[in-house]
Amino acid sequence: ALWRDAGIESPDQLREAAEAGRVATLKGFGAKTQESILAALEFTDQSAGKLLFSQAEALANDLVARLRAEAAATGAIRRALEIVETVEILVAAPDPAPVHALLNAAPGLRADVQRSGPWVWAGTAVEGGVGIVVRVTAPESFVNQLFLSTGTEAH
Repeated sequence: ALWRDAGIESPDQLREAAEAGRVATLKGFGAKTQESILAALEFTDQSAGKLLFSQAEALANDLVARLRAEAAATGAIRRALEIVETVEILVAAPDPAPVHALLNAAPGLRADVQRSGPWVWAGTAVEGGVGIVVRVTAPESFVNQLFLSTGTEAH
């Protein structure tokens, strides 16, 4: 009905129409529905680039399996937070180059060269836009780095 009666074809057009009060004037819609639409659009904006724990855990498990090395999810996933903004993985490897090469070639991932470094691969998941950070550490430092990267910065 919205697309036919008001020509609304995108979330931005819907937001514009609701903010202007045009949605409430359409048959079958009222002020309460218009407010609900605005609230839902706001929630969608605030949720961009975030995943529920179960989604983030699945992505992390997939990355760990692809890496085929001693690797573990860390950060918010290891702390089992309900909402995850960044999927963090720690990998034990003497040389970070093969890890970078694998991640750069992985489908569904987009590298962020600006945030990456020799021992850190940073990027995003194409689907959902959640941030991904993969840190590479020497195998003998893996357990210590896992401990350090699991806690919050305040700890």
